[in-house]
Amino acid sequence: EDEEELTLAEDGGDSERLDIEFTFFDPKPNDSPHIRALLQAGTLCNAAGANAVDLADLLSQQAAVGTVIKADDDVFGFISALPLQHLRSTSCVKPLLAFVNERCAQPLAKQALTALLSTKRSVGLIISERLINAPLQLVPDALDSFMQDIEWAKHNEEDHVLRAAFHFENLLLVAAVNPAEKFGGADTEPPTKKRKAKSGDKGKAIGLDWGQLQALHFTRVDEEALAYEAEWCAVLNSSAGAKHVLALLKPETVRQMVPKLREIMC
Repeated sequence: EDEEELTLAEDGGDSERLDIEFTFFDPKPNDSPHIRALLQAGTLCNAAGANAVDLADLLSQQAAVGTVIKADDDVFGFISALPLQHLRSTSCVKPLLAFVNERCAQPLAKQALTALLSTKRSVGLIISERLINAPLQLVPDALDSFMQDIEWAKHNEEDHVLRAAFHFENLLLVAAVNPAEKFGGADTEPPTKKRKAKSGDKGKAIGLDWGQLQALHFTRVDEEALAYEAEWCAVLNSSAGAKHVLALLKPETVRQMVPKLREIMC
């Protein structure tokens, strides 16, 4: 439970302090209209051409994994993760799968992604939207709550199929960006400067290097911080140019980033 103080100026120049209490909840079916509005205002659902109504219903019914940020019954944001292999045949998930797979601009990253999704090792797609005026200080705690949901679900979800599906070995994050420079198309390999190798990495680096990441302006500071800790990142092309970056994250990495994000955002 988090509380944020906001100060509003009155017409006479005086100010009045209002205490607004923000609380985290598990998603509920009656949250669906609020989640739908956030999805429609965001970039991922629109870019992928996913049905926001159906996707909101799916997210609001997935109580085991998901965190909704509320204040006075108003929804300010949410974060969840969809088990892609388990839901690959769901109509509102198919466009999301196609978006990350078909629009991936770096060949080695696309090859790695295809290999991941073809295995039985569960991959979760993070879906997160929030109002532009949602306090940034809430983001690390919401992420922490979300990661606790995953930990709980993989041990305690009653449905054994879902329990296995929530045992994420990898998480995919789609981050909105404004490109400062255009990278090549699907046949373009990263330049010679390489990202810092992860432990156990062998062979050629996958996806974007540090220089390419630094040339991008991330819409959200938390997603930028996570992208720099990812196993790899790749541009997702669109008809209007590169607007998103796909990052492959290990759940343990996300958990370790929570205190670092508190330092950055709180």
